[in-house]
Amino acid sequence: MSEGAAPEAGQPKKKGWWGRRSKKAKVGIILAVVLIAIIAAASSGGSGDSGSGDNGSADNGSANEESASKDGPLVRGTWNGDCNEFSGGDQDACKAMRVSKVTCQWQDDHVHMTVVIKNTFGAHVTVHMNPIYKLKNAGIHGEGLTAMQDIGLDPGELRTYEADQEPKGVSGQPAITLCRPGVDTLQGVALG
Repeated sequence: MSEGAAPEAGQPKKKGWWGRRSKKAKVGIILAVVLIAIIAAASSGGSGDSGSGDNGSADNGSANEESASKDGPLVRGTWNGDCNEFSGGDQDACKAMRVSKVTCQWQDDHVHMTVVIKNTFGAHVTVHMNPIYKLKNAGIHGEGLTAMQDIGLDPGELRTYEADQEPKGVSGQPAITLCRPGVDTLQGVALG
C-alpha cells in the first residue's frame, strides 16, 4: 500500500499524533497552551497604553510627548475623613462621605489633585476640604485657611473634583511624598 492510498477494508486506520495521546495528555496540552496564551497576552497588553499614540499628525505626537515629560509621576493618596464633635458642620453628613480615589501629580508648575467623592447623605452638603500634600524636602502644603476648597454635593451625587495647587516658595518639582486631602477640622461638612 502506498502512503497516499486509503487503508484496505480489513486494516485499522492509523491514528494521527493527536489521536495517539491519552485524555490526560490532551487536557495537559490544552491547559499549557491556554496558560501560554494568557501569559503572552498579559506581557504584551499589560502596559496600560491604549494604542501606539500615532494619530496621523506628527505635531500632535511631539506635543503630547512634551506635555507628558513635564508631568511628574502619579501619586496615589488617601482621604482624611476625620470628623469630630469640635468641628463645625454636621457630623453625620461628614461620616456619609465616600471617597474612592485620591491622586496628586506635578503638572507643569502646579500640583494637580483629584478626589472622587460621593455624598451618601440624604441632603445637599458642602465639604470643606484641605488639599494637603507633602513635598520632599519642601514641607506640607494645602493646610492653611486660604488653601481650603469647598465642594458642594447633592444627595447621592458622585463627583470627580480636581484642583491645581501652586506651592509657594518651592523651586522645581520636588517629589510628592504624601497626598492626603481631607475634611477641614474647623468647618467639617456643612448642610446646604
